Amino acid sequence: MTAIFWIVAICFVLVLAWFFVKVLIGALAPAQTAGRLYLKQELKKAGIDPRYIPDACLDEFVEETKENAELMRLTGRDYFKTEFVQGLDAVVDFIVMWRENPNYPFSWDADTGGMLYRDILQKHHVK
Repeated sequence: MTAIFWIVAICFVLVLAWFFVKVLIGALAPAQTAGRLYLKQELKKAGIDPRYIPDACLDEFVEETKENAELMRLTGRDYFKTEFVQGLDAVVDFIVMWRENPNYPFSWDADTGGMLYRDILQKHHVK
């Protein structure tokens, strides 16, 4: 009975420690690193091998998305994390569409005067 108690206690502590480390990494990781990891995770969920897109390309998408989220913060909306994640989700959606039709002529970023998502993919020779 005592052995079972200790096994359960150790399992509980390990799960708790894992959760704590995951939260700590999420809170302390720079937006650039967290954004790249998030994009890779979401691309994989969408059925796209993240190795298909170079890290430099993902970093450029993250930087563009981070700048847009920071601009939203300047407008008085203090939802950086929400805007950042929504922007990254839009990038994933665009990459999925790009894979289906690389000649599709639009980008969600076209109206802001920033670099088009399509241009970022072409710059890094993603087909």
